[in-house]
Amino acid sequence: MSLGGKTGVLALLRRFTAGLRYPQLFLLFATLFAVDFAVPDILPFADELLLGMLTLLLARLKDRRDGGEPPVVKDVTPRG
Repeated sequence: MSLGGKTGVLALLRRFTAGLRYPQLFLLFATLFAVDFAVPDILPFADELLLGMLTLLLARLKDRRDGGEPPVVKDVTPRG
């Protein structure tokens, strides 16, 4: 797998989006961001910032289908 090749980038993108809750929506916003960044507009960088923030927000929404078990809580109170 080459780092600069097309297959390397696609494999990295598939691995990243596999853990997301809405991978298609993330890819849609990432594509809109790339197209919007390339097309000139009246207010420079205003809509690019908004689309970039929405893309990052979608990237942070991880898939929560891990079995539904609550996290382990450790008791750290001192004995005494």
